[in-house]
Amino acid sequence: MRRCGSGILDTIAALLGTGILDASGRLHPEAPQALPDDLRRRVITLPDGLTAFVLVRAADTTTGADILLTQADIRQVQLAKGAIRSGIDMLQRLTGTPNDRLAELMLAGGFGNYLNIPNAIRIGLIPHLPVERVSYVGNAAGLGAQMAVISESERRRADEIARTVRHVSLATHPDFQDVFLKIWM
Repeated sequence: MRRCGSGILDTIAALLGTGILDASGRLHPEAPQALPDDLRRRVITLPDGLTAFVLVRAADTTTGADILLTQADIRQVQLAKGAIRSGIDMLQRLTGTPNDRLAELMLAGGFGNYLNIPNAIRIGLIPHLPVERVSYVGNAAGLGAQMAVISESERRRADEIARTVRHVSLATHPDFQDVFLKIWM
């Protein structure tokens, strides 16, 4: 089962593939003619003049209203994606680790656990890596805490990591804004 956030990312990736959404994140009011009519009719113009994509038609909802993905929704996803990807890129920059030297990218937490990896790569949320180098680790913090509680050697390992890790405040790093703007634009 997909969660809402990861489902929105999947939708955006699919809309990119159809041409309804362009690489800048703009929904096109005129869907490509090559698409099936039912899909083309899901692209609508709202009363305020903005474009939206109908995810679920009113007749199929319990509220009797369309469920829409609006241009504003897409902009919010772009901001979140920009922040996440900027953090990844900053860490790679600070550690001197380009994509070809990145052995593994681990996705943690509830959101990361439900991401469709090819779609996350397609929309630029994570670096363009071979899919086999991206893995899910679930609740990494909870698992780490459990391991530290039940294992003396894991507790020592956690202490060693804590002594050697370097904290970097990405949002206040002087290069963060430049990296974020590069990804956003």
